[in-house]
Amino acid sequence: MSLRRNKPKQWHFTPDPLLKPGVYALHVLDEDANASLIDALARQIHALDQGALGILEAKPVFISNLRVWENIVLPSWYHSGEHLSGLDQRLQDFLAPLKFDSTTLIDNLALLPAQLDTAHRRIAALLRALLQQPKYLLIEQEWLTWLQQSRQRNTLLAQLYDAYTGAEYVFVITSEADLPGYTYVNTSTDMAKESSWI
Repeated sequence: MSLRRNKPKQWHFTPDPLLKPGVYALHVLDEDANASLIDALARQIHALDQGALGILEAKPVFISNLRVWENIVLPSWYHSGEHLSGLDQRLQDFLAPLKFDSTTLIDNLALLPAQLDTAHRRIAALLRALLQQPKYLLIEQEWLTWLQQSRQRNTLLAQLYDAYTGAEYVFVITSEADLPGYTYVNTSTDMAKESSWI
C-alpha cells in the first residue's frame, strides 16, 4: 500500500527580503499560516548558510523537562559548540548593564518553563534568540505590541531588545497592511501540484 504525500506549500516573497539587509513586514492574512512561513523562511536562510536565525514566536516553545537556563543556552551551544561556561558568561554580560530584579531572574532561570508566567517566558525566548547572535531575526506581530508596552514601563524585555537587537535582517510576520518603518513584503503560496509517493 502506498501513501500519497503532498509537497509543502511553496512561499513567494515580493520583494525578496533576503536580497539585502533591512527591516521587513511580511504580510500574511491567515495567522494559521505563520508556522509554515517560519519554516519556509528558515529553510531558505539555512540554504544560504549566512548566519544564525533568531525566532520570536507569539507562543514561545521550550523543552518542558529542561530548566529555563538550559532552554536559553543549549541552542547556542548546539549551533556554535561554544563551552557552556562561555555562554553563561555572555548571558551575564548581556544582563549586567540593565536595570531589573536580578533575584527574580536568577530564580526563574532555575525553573521549568511551565512554571514561568507569560512575561518571563517572553524574556527567556528573547534571551535565547539574542544569545545566538542572529544575523536574521524573525518576529511574530504580537512582539511589536509587547515591546511597545514594555518600553512604556522600561521593563527588561524592552531593555534587552533595544540594547542587543542589531540583526542585519528583521522580519515581522504581520496581518497589518502598513507598518511604519518596515519594507512591505507581499507573501503568497501555491500548493505544489506534484505529489510524491512514499
